[in-house]
Amino acid sequence: RIPNLFFGGTLDSLNFLTEALQKLELPREIETYNELQKTIDFLKDRPASPPIEPEFNHPIPWEVLTTLPADPTAVIKTNKGSFTIRLLPEVAPGTV
Repeated sequence: RIPNLFFGGTLDSLNFLTEALQKLELPREIETYNELQKTIDFLKDRPASPPIEPEFNHPIPWEVLTTLPADPTAVIKTNKGSFTIRLLPEVAPGTV
């Protein structure tokens, strides 16, 4: 999407991009969908469509996070052994 490279005139059809867009699994591939839509808009010389926002479906249990120790960890056990990972609730609270 670099305007001075004039990509718009190199393609005779954008159907392949539209077809790819329709095959994406939402909300799982929402980032890909939004970027592909931006590219289609660019090649059609129109303003970028507003990005689709995924529905909020996994609320963060803030009350649980406040009960964690200062430096929380988790032990991952596999058939090859165990290892400990450090959790980062301030950086990624939805993954803790």
